[in-house]
Amino acid sequence: LHRFRNQDAIWTNAPGSEDLEAFRTRVTDAIERIVEEAPPGNVLVVCHGAVINAYLSPLLGLPQAMFFLPENTSLNSIVVEGHVRAIRFLNDVRHLTDPDLFA
Repeated sequence: LHRFRNQDAIWTNAPGSEDLEAFRTRVTDAIERIVEEAPPGNVLVVCHGAVINAYLSPLLGLPQAMFFLPENTSLNSIVVEGHVRAIRFLNDVRHLTDPDLFA
């Protein structure tokens, strides 16, 4: 409970779990490969909160493994321009709270 409340990663309790930097590297490499191989346009990556945090924390310069707890089905948008990554929005749930916006 203490780790959860303080946004510490709990997966490190699992036997054989990888350390944070190895996890971030693996996640970042995978997402960047997806972006590189995708045709021009929007790219959708579906993943869990730990992966979201692992990719976004370094973009924001944050050391925490879990700097926020994403809502279920929330959307997080990153604008990709060459090698520059800019976070457009985090944890967006407007599709749940105001679905008429998307009708």
